[in-house]
Amino acid sequence: MRLLTKNELKNEPNGTVYIPFAPEVFIGEINIITGKDGDNEGWNGELPILPMTIKESEVNYATQWCTTDNAWGELDNNTKYAVFSKNEVLKIIQCLQWALTGCKSYFNEDEWWSEYCYCPLTDREMEEDFQIE
Repeated sequence: MRLLTKNELKNEPNGTVYIPFAPEVFIGEINIITGKDGDNEGWNGELPILPMTIKESEVNYATQWCTTDNAWGELDNNTKYAVFSKNEVLKIIQCLQWALTGCKSYFNEDEWWSEYCYCPLTDREMEEDFQIE
């Protein structure tokens, strides 16, 4: 995962998966850049990984994942944005696929991903490589 400023995020292509990031904490929701038209200053569509809902009854809601309009100007200049690598996005997909099995199949939760080393790493390798106590 890389941390980018708003201006750096503007240079990322369609399909980039990101989330606002305050020091050590994700804030907001995961988004996918979908509406770049080549102009980094122009309109930006994004697909939040948080569905829109319509109430069907007291306990049921229909959901829809759809692209929303957003302008670069709406992003905060003081916020960093965590951009996930393709391997991290694949791990997110694997997490969701594991959920579909009812968490019955095997899922390796003991993996860490980094832009700076060969991945994945185990908990022990992360502790050794990054001197985590």
